[in-house]
Amino acid sequence: MPWPLLRVMGLVAPTFAALADMRYLWRTPHRLDNTRLRALIGEEPHTLFDQAVRQALADLGLVALRSTRAALA
Repeated sequence: MPWPLLRVMGLVAPTFAALADMRYLWRTPHRLDNTRLRALIGEEPHTLFDQAVRQALADLGLVALRSTRAALA
């Protein structure tokens, strides 16, 4: 990220000033842990990658979606 540029642009656009204020989030490693979620709801539901991509493309009207049975085969 061009942080100095964001700071300068932040002088005229509040959005860029807010982005520059969040610079620390880019420098600090983050890790999400789902232990408490799994304790609350049990095993997480997952969608197969191919199925998710196929459905997203169909939702965008880019491909025709086959029947569910045929898509899972």
